[in-house]
Amino acid sequence: MATVRMSRRLLSEIRQKARDKFTLVNPTKDYLEPDTYYDQNIAPKVNKAMEDFNATMEGIQIFNTKQVDTITFKCTDPEETDRYARTKSYTCHFATPRNVPEFLTGTSYYSTEATVRLDINDPFMKKLEAIREYNDKLDDEERAYVNKVDETCNQFSTLNQALTAWPALEALVPHDKIQKVHEKVSRKAKQQKQRELIVEQEQELNEVLLTSKLLESD
Repeated sequence: MATVRMSRRLLSEIRQKARDKFTLVNPTKDYLEPDTYYDQNIAPKVNKAMEDFNATMEGIQIFNTKQVDTITFKCTDPEETDRYARTKSYTCHFATPRNVPEFLTGTSYYSTEATVRLDINDPFMKKLEAIREYNDKLDDEERAYVNKVDETCNQFSTLNQALTAWPALEALVPHDKIQKVHEKVSRKAKQQKQRELIVEQEQELNEVLLTSKLLESD
């Protein structure tokens, strides 16, 4: 069996594969599409503001809008003592772009994202917070799993030792490394088979050689 060293690069590849496997088994949740919420709760207020503005400022200024494909909902948590964590934000993607007031998109001309503030107790915000907490929990579990894989592999100086102790590790190892290990196994098996082919004749073959060696020594 070829000896494959448990190098830093191999450990890094194993860690990445462990992350990929964990994510496949435990996919994160996407934030809710905001289309319905926006249409029912924000669009009516925007439309009324637009009508009032255009009626008041007719001939002077118009209510500019911009098409956006994402919207960020922000809220303030009054119970949060860390001022940097007090504002919570969740960015959602519209299934269909919406026209929103230009002032909701900030000062950048190229911005395609709107931002609105909601009350922290708004049901929609509660749903977004629940999704974030779920995803954060998965992130913690993923880190714990990858660290456990890493700690396990670090107990061995070679891949061979690790595979012997934990055969399922093969699913996390690059194919070329597994192939290298098995190539040597196949070669050893071939050598054993070749050895078996002559074992029955070995005594007869060696008899001549041993006798000639004795004669040559006289």
